[in-house]
Amino acid sequence: MHPNTPLLGTDGLTVQDFWTWAYSDINNNVRRAIFAEFLVFSALELLTLPQPAWKQFDLEYAGLNVEIKTSGSIQVWEQAKPTPISWGVKPKADLHIFCWYREAPSPTANVLNLEGWRFFICPTYILPQHKQRISLKSLETVCGKASLAQPIHYDRLKVSLERVIDRYQDEILSRRT
Repeated sequence: MHPNTPLLGTDGLTVQDFWTWAYSDINNNVRRAIFAEFLVFSALELLTLPQPAWKQFDLEYAGLNVEIKTSGSIQVWEQAKPTPISWGVKPKADLHIFCWYREAPSPTANVLNLEGWRFFICPTYILPQHKQRISLKSLETVCGKASLAQPIHYDRLKVSLERVIDRYQDEILSRRT
């Protein structure tokens, strides 16, 4: 859809007007998660694919089902202290890409600055079993034990994902139920 597409029956409103109104606050948890998915798709050079909505997994890449999860300390509501970093885990996914907006709440925090983002890539079977969430500390421990290079900067996301797939794909596929 083109940004200049008119909204029929209005006095000159366009799709761009809607996008500006609906998505201008990327610090909102829901929109920040969509933005993180955009960053992952962008890094993987997959922006020609539509945003994954209501699919079983966020992404299929190299034949593997990938779930993209986001966390950050900044919330849109007032906080007495920063939110602890953790992510939901989807047990049926083959791989997880955990997106972490690591900036602390401050007037200068800017989710559009990719220096504030880091990513973790982890085969699901390596994650603690029967847990619905994983903390940053636990994720760093798990990745360290598996010798996974973490956390990853945006510009290394594609090559890092391909390395994880090369290393773990056979084991991942053998564990599918």
